[in-house]
Amino acid sequence: HPCPLETCGCVASFDKIKGHLTVYMTSQAPHIVRTVVSMLSGLPESKIRIISPDIGGGFGNKVGIYPGYVVAIVASIVLGRPVKWIESRIDNLSTTAFARDYHGIGELAADKDGRIK
Repeated sequence: HPCPLETCGCVASFDKIKGHLTVYMTSQAPHIVRTVVSMLSGLPESKIRIISPDIGGGFGNKVGIYPGYVVAIVASIVLGRPVKWIESRIDNLSTTAFARDYHGIGELAADKDGRIK
């Protein structure tokens, strides 16, 4: 399980007058986030700015779009004011994309002595 020092988080700020959304977030895929936010919100991508500063090692778990991001963005659009969401360490360890158990079934061919063929 990847465990970066910095947990996921964002600050979303929607300007109701200009119709612009700015999101500061710890994302490894800001362009994908902008496209998904546009699809979910109905705002054109040209009015969405995702700012993702250097985040250090995310180890892949900051590529996804977590519910906290969506809630903060929707809350900012509805309220017309900045909204911040920062996940706790427990949230990070238990809910990141790579934090779930995966179970798989496989087969292995070996001879009677246990040597893989």
